[in-house]
Amino acid sequence: MWEPDSQRFLIGDQYLDIEIDDIYFLTGLSRRGDLVEFGGRGGGGEPVESYIRDLCTDGTHRQGGKLPIQHVTDIPLRTILYTLTRIAGSNSAHLASKSQVMISIRATEGVVFDWCSGLLANLKDQLTRCR
Repeated sequence: MWEPDSQRFLIGDQYLDIEIDDIYFLTGLSRRGDLVEFGGRGGGGEPVESYIRDLCTDGTHRQGGKLPIQHVTDIPLRTILYTLTRIAGSNSAHLASKSQVMISIRATEGVVFDWCSGLLANLKDQLTRCR
């Protein structure tokens, strides 16, 4: 059972802490580089409309200020976007925020990110919100 106050699992009468190394071991994701903030708001970069114009099929429109992932023409980028929105626990995993698009583009360019720290923080936050 998840204990929101202590941010760890209670199994019987023993506590189980989830650490960065556990996330690395379970996923094999990088723990080096820039920290990824899954729910962060994208400052800077291009407006969402510019990303839609450059990355999506003609006639695509933003939905609620987000990019509709299914219209992204680059398959690897589309895959990263879907994965990132799922990991972020997005209520609309088919739509990518501006910051998610920016992170995904940088990932296709070979930028190394610390995915584990962001994933651990996001996992604990999602579990705690499920009270």
